[in-house]
Amino acid sequence: MKIKKEKLLNLTKQKSIIFQNFYSQPFFLPFIFLLLSIISLLIYSTFYPIPTEFYNSSIGISSKLLNIGDRSFYLYDQNNLSLIKPSPLYPFILNTAKKFVGIWGLNEYSKLWNLIVISFTSILSLISLLFISSTAWQLFGRRVSIISSWIYVICPYTLFFSLNGSLTNYIFFGISYLCWIISRSQIFNKNFKGFDISQTLFHLSIASIYLSSLRVTGSLISIIILLPVVIFSFLNYLKSPYSKVSIYSLIFALATLLFILYQINQSYNYLNFSIKMFASEPGSFLGVERQYLRSKIYEGSESNLEYLKKIVFLFLWKISDFATGINDIRDTHTEFSNSISNTPLMPFLTRVFTGIFYFIPINFTSFLGIIKFRKILVKSGFWLIIVAAITVVSPSLIGVANSRYLYMVYAPFIIFSSAMFCEFFNEK
Repeated sequence: MKIKKEKLLNLTKQKSIIFQNFYSQPFFLPFIFLLLSIISLLIYSTFYPIPTEFYNSSIGISSKLLNIGDRSFYLYDQNNLSLIKPSPLYPFILNTAKKFVGIWGLNEYSKLWNLIVISFTSILSLISLLFISSTAWQLFGRRVSIISSWIYVICPYTLFFSLNGSLTNYIFFGISYLCWIISRSQIFNKNFKGFDISQTLFHLSIASIYLSSLRVTGSLISIIILLPVVIFSFLNYLKSPYSKVSIYSLIFALATLLFILYQINQSYNYLNFSIKMFASEPGSFLGVERQYLRSKIYEGSESNLEYLKKIVFLFLWKISDFATGINDIRDTHTEFSNSISNTPLMPFLTRVFTGIFYFIPINFTSFLGIIKFRKILVKSGFWLIIVAAITVVSPSLIGVANSRYLYMVYAPFIIFSSAMFCEFFNEK
């Protein structure tokens, strides 16, 4: 009996220590805030769907058409005649949930299917918070970790993408995981007792397989980050075969690179189609129809002076379109076939408000933070993530600039923005 009591006391003490450790973490209050916010909105959306900018779709459990981007493209099985196919993981998750609810005679428009899909993205949001907080603490300290956590949870899109079940949160989670890996890798942080070269290769390979199975941009991010690490590790192995570089981790990483290349090849038609769609994007830019702008820019003679003018006008338009679109200060990227009365007002005003009071200050301070803390950026290996993020966002210059594409890779920018805010308010 005494032994059992001692075991119970030890278990109670261990649980108490675990709770105290969790309570003392810088992400604790933001985590509770985000969790309660998600639960509250889930309860509310059980009775009232939350409208989006598209009049026929919404987010939340009671949504009749959950606002998943390119829903029909990802959700329904692609027939063999279609050459344009998505990466496999996200459609697999959606269709597995569809088959599961089908056991009870329900479909992908049911509340149960919505709840399952939303639960996945909500859990990913919460785990991403832990990765962001931990990475910021490792790079800049506890104070920046706290600021990063709050900046992440107060973003309206953190809740929006948690409740719409879309692919965005899956990519965001993968990027947060990459940030966490690199901040703990001894390849970049030699004095830190974190992941050795083999462990780094293993974690990066897992993250790369995950990201490249989601979207072609995930494949590009993965190859930009994983390839230099594999080359570095292989050179170290050649210098000293008995070093901490395991041949098995190298083989696994090389196999991952082949898998990434295979996914890029499989998504080539989708990538080509997307670029063409970007270049011929309909809708309006700050009240002016995009097609009208194109016709005005490309009209006229083919003289050298006219050609130069076209380049200047096109440059001014694309840079402005990119800057306003990334910051959500824009009109539309689609042509609404229905009257304006069918489009809810709240989502439009919320989007513009978010752009002005969230994305603009965070993007500006993150840019300053990258310049200010450039030595940390280089030494920590985060330059790889920044290069990868800029690479996958850069196609927006062609025609589609949307904050959703930036938000997918936003984790490192949140961290450097937080470091800059900490610098601004640092007491001497």
